[in-house]
Amino acid sequence: GIGGKVREIAESRMAEQKALADANAKVRELEGVIEALKREVSLAEDKAKTESARVEALSSATTAQSVSEAKMKEKDEALSKAEEEAVKLGDMLGKVEGEVLRVK
Repeated sequence: GIGGKVREIAESRMAEQKALADANAKVRELEGVIEALKREVSLAEDKAKTESARVEALSSATTAQSVSEAKMKEKDEALSKAEEEAVKLGDMLGKVEGEVLRVK
């Protein structure tokens, strides 16, 4: 009867609201992940800049002969590692932001 129909509609509404609440919680969770990743990306970029400045200072403060090739190679490797890390984190951030848009 009508009572059953009303209850059915009410239950359906409650289920919708729960789904919405779950989706919103998921979005908030992902937004938290995004914020954390943004901080990571920022730190990785800062690290890459610092490393770059160090390599720069090292190469300009000393003559080419006095800096061993191995030393420069080591610095360049540290720099590219830091840059790779920043790029990787940036990609992860992009994926998570895409996920949030999908959930929203």
